[in-house]
Order: sequence, then structure tokens, then C-alpha cells
Amino acid sequence: MIYWEKIYYNLIERSRVRLLNETTYYEKHHIIPRYMGGDNTNQNLVHLTFREHILAHYILWRIYNNIEDKIAYKMMSGQTEEGRILKQQLAVKRANESNRSEILKEIYKDKNKVEQINAKRKATMLKNNNGQYYSEESKLKMKEKFKDNYEKYFNPESLKKRSQSLKKTIENMSNEEFYNRYIKPMEGPLHPMYGKKRPGDLAGNYGKSKGVYTLITPDNEEIEFSGIKNLMKYGINELTIRKWTNKGKIEKDPKCNKPFKWVGYEIKFIENENYGIINKSILNRKQK
Repeated sequence: MIYWEKIYYNLIERSRVRLLNETTYYEKHHIIPRYMGGDNTNQNLVHLTFREHILAHYILWRIYNNIEDKIAYKMMSGQTEEGRILKQQLAVKRANESNRSEILKEIYKDKNKVEQINAKRKATMLKNNNGQYYSEESKLKMKEKFKDNYEKYFNPESLKKRSQSLKKTIENMSNEEFYNRYIKPMEGPLHPMYGKKRPGDLAGNYGKSKGVYTLITPDNEEIEFSGIKNLMKYGINELTIRKWTNKGKIEKDPKCNKPFKWVGYEIKFIENENYGIINKSILNRKQK
């Protein structure tokens, strides 16, 4: 049996008491890693050579089996491809652990933060739609939805007038009034996703319910993934997925000098047409 704790203790203690050589390269190492609550005080820092630093994170990984130390060990030892894949897995893990709804609830209680978010959203929309708030596709959908009333409610003058009126109303509201009027109703039955359920045997599997990603290799081998998270775990980052899904074979970005592993691959996505259908029996039961 290998006593990793003892090996780690001896490595740290030996590094604490030795004299540093001016001609040797050292790196600062957190004895208790920051992700475990370690701080930046001198008591928690020790100078290690590059090789010792790699070894320290390897030992920590063997002791605690935490992905953070495995990533550090892989990246520092030159196993960067595997390290990037592990980073994607860690990002998915942290996203799953965080309660996003609770975080958003706290943000939306402050109307000033909401205004900042909306301003950023509008700037993005203008940038993506050539200076217009809505894309041509969105305009066609709204025209179909509102039909005869579209020109009446969505002409520039009406939009500007409603925007000014809404802004004035919100400015005169407290954070509590704003939350109760605009945010709280969306947390219950009035929320557009309230009462909706994934269909049949796909219930409980978000990725597969919404659709399936297919990764096509340069050799025309097809690999299926039930949702974007599983595709990210395979090693492709989210930005690449969003940019190249259903856009043909991936090409290297001319601005990037580093080699890109996924050149020549193709990402296809087929959406599940039945995703989000309302389960009426559950909806009726909740309303009783």
C-alpha cells in the first residue's frame, strides 16, 4: 500500500526547511488547495520546483480523487488534450451543482441589475441583427402571431412610446414592487414552462428530450450524444459547438495560431419535435 498522505507531508516539510537556490526556478504551491478552502497566507504557501509542483498535484489527486488536482497535474505535465477534456467536465459539474434558479431570483430582485442585463441583451440583439432589435425571422413570426395588429403595435413610434412609459413606471417602483409585479408571477403557473413535461420514455433526460447531437469524424464515423453536456464531456468546448452546429465541416479560425483538433469534423443536431409538450393530467392535478 502506498501512503500518499505521508509522501505529501514529507515533500512539503522538506521544501519548507531547505534554502532556496537563486539559480533554480520555483513555483508557489498551495498546501491546502484553494478549491478546498486554502488561503494565500505564507503558512499555506511553499516554494516547489516545477517537477515537485507536478508531483504535489498528482499526490493530492491520489489522496482526494478531486478533478481539480487531476487537471493541474495533466496540464502541467504536458497532457494538455486530456486536461482540456477534464476542464470541460469540471465546468459541467459546477454548472450542475450551482442552483441557477436561486441565483437568478436574487439578481432579478434588484431592478437596477435587471436594467443592466436588458441593456446588454439589447446591445447584443442590435449587433446580431444589423442594427435592429429583431431578426427578419422573428419579425415574420410576430407578424403571423399578431396579424392585423402588427403594424399598430410594432411600428417604431409605438415601440418608442411603450418603452418610455415602461421605463418611467419602473423608475418609480421599489425593488420589492418590481419583483412582485414582473418577476414573481413568472415563478408559478404563469411561467411559460409551467406544467410542461418531456415526452414518454425521454422524461428525465434533458439532452435527449431536446435533441441529439451527432459528431461526424473526418473518416465519416458518426458518434451520437444525448445533449450538449455529453458532447462537451467528449472534449469539444461550448463555443465551438454553438458556432459549428449544422454549419458543415469545422474549419480552423485564421486568428488562432494553435493547432485545432476538431478541424474536418462536423456537428449535426436534430431537435426532438415532441420536446416540451404539455402533460395535461399533471397540469390539472397541480391546479386542484
